[in-house]
Amino acid sequence: MTYALGAVVGIAFGAVIATIKYFALWRGYMKKDAKDVGSRNDVLLRCLISYFINAFALLVVFLVRNVIPDSCNWIAMIVATAVTISLLGKLYPVSKMV
Repeated sequence: MTYALGAVVGIAFGAVIATIKYFALWRGYMKKDAKDVGSRNDVLLRCLISYFINAFALLVVFLVRNVIPDSCNWIAMIVATAVTISLLGKLYPVSKMV
């Protein structure tokens, strides 16, 4: 049960981080026309910021491992957070095309 609870908390935390990251970094960029996209450096900067946000989210989970109750497994939580951030990062842009 501790693994399931950790996974649920990790999925919820990862979903919040991925949603905030998408709306803050990528949504406005993806709404632009092809001619107004900007330079390649703009995309690279957004990718770099995205990587730092991902690393920060996983660092937060790692640092709160001693604060969360024992009924929540932090390893399951960090794995679920990483998987959720990764999957939603791929699915949000696809949902725009559909």
